[in-house]
Order: sequence, then structure tokens, then C-alpha cells
Amino acid sequence: LPPLACLACLCALVSSVAMTSVTAAQTLGSARGGGGSVNCACSLQPSLVATGGDDGGVRLWDLRQGRAVRGFRLPGGDEVLGLAYAEAGEGGRLYASVGRRVVEWDTSAGPLIASEPRSQWLVAEDEINAVSVVCNGAKLVTVDDSGAVRALALSQPDQCKLLGRHQNVSSSCSVNPANDGEVLTGGMDCAAVHWNVAREECNFRFALGAAVGSQAGQILNPPFVSDVSIHSTGQRFVTGMGDGAIIVLDLIRREGRMW
Repeated sequence: LPPLACLACLCALVSSVAMTSVTAAQTLGSARGGGGSVNCACSLQPSLVATGGDDGGVRLWDLRQGRAVRGFRLPGGDEVLGLAYAEAGEGGRLYASVGRRVVEWDTSAGPLIASEPRSQWLVAEDEINAVSVVCNGAKLVTVDDSGAVRALALSQPDQCKLLGRHQNVSSSCSVNPANDGEVLTGGMDCAAVHWNVAREECNFRFALGAAVGSQAGQILNPPFVSDVSIHSTGQRFVTGMGDGAIIVLDLIRREGRMW
């Protein structure tokens, strides 16, 4: 098995709901005029998704039309590694992690290609790999290359709380669908950490490197946590490991199995 960098298809392991509207693989389009790869994506509406890439741009794609309908770009061209969306009034807010900053865009109105964000904040000491919206849209959680996990209160963006750290790069973050005051983060320390953002504390640290042990999928690849995803019930989560293993664990009982 190849190293697992994305869990979009793995949700089928724990939920039959995932991507049921997709009937066939189809290329909707490609980003022209920019170089590099697409690093992240998030859903805004049933027919609208956003993607961010190495070229520093964010594009909104209309799935019904099969094309990009709007774009966002910041001067400097830093790569976009994380995206998150939150409803806000009649429109919405799109958050992108760009370098050490989090940038906020208003998706309800504006020019076809926007270069002026609604807000932006210098959050981290190193490059941010993922951003999530939590606590009913009141806070953002970021994870970065230093291993730090931070919570940013949008009502007081100058006060960014350090929740804790992974011992190596923190690569991914997943919000608990059953309780959006909780997140799960994964890192290159071969661990997944369950955080209570509302109480600003760590609930539990799962040492997944020890769980993989001698059953590793690829001996030459360390069991880094490439991505994490929590099931809609909030009880189970799945991790994609750098050695090709897939681990499904019970978030409450703290036990599980590996493929």
C-alpha cells in the first residue's frame, strides 16, 4: 500500500454515507495559470467546493457547471495547505492557512478574483498545515510544522491559545461532528491527540506507532499519522499512516484495530 495522505475515501470503512452522490469519477477541470499541486479541499455547499494549492490561490468550483466560478489570491504566492468553511449570516467565511497566517474570505459577495481578504492573522511560529472551525464558528484550530496545536478565538484574534504540542510536525486536524468543541490532531510523532478546545485541554494521546509495531505495512516508511477523520457519531476515528496502515479506534473506549 502507498503512504496514505488523504482519508476522503476511507470514510467508507466507518460510514456508508460518505460520497453517496458520486456515481462516477469525473475530472471537473484544472487550474490554469498556476504551478504546483492542489493541497487541500473543503465543501461549502452541496454543489460548491473550494481548493487550495501550491500557487497560493484558492478556487471555488461549481460541481453542477464543472468549472471554477471564483478565486482568491494573496500577494506573495505562499502555498495554501489548509481550508475550512463556516456559515455566517446569509453568506459564509472561508479560512485558509497560508504560511504562518490564517486568512479569512467572505464568500457571499465580492469580485470574481479577490485579492483583499476580510481579515488575516499571524497565528503560528511555523508553517500551518491545517485549519478547522470549532465551537459553532467561534474559534479556529491550527496545527503547524513545530507540532503546536493552537486555538484562535475570532472575537479576540490577538489572543491565540497554545493547547499543546506534538513531539514532531503536526500534520492534520479533524473536528468531532458530534461535538464541535473537540478535535483530533495527527502528527509525525506517530500519535493522534484528542483535544477539548472548549475547555482548552488534552483529553487523551493515542500512541499509534506502538499500535502498528511489527505489523507495519511498509517497513521503510515510519508510521507517521498522515491524516485523521472522526466518524459522524463521534465515537470512532480512522487514521492513515505513513507506512500504509489504516487504524480505526474507538475514541471513548480507546481500542480498535488495524488494516
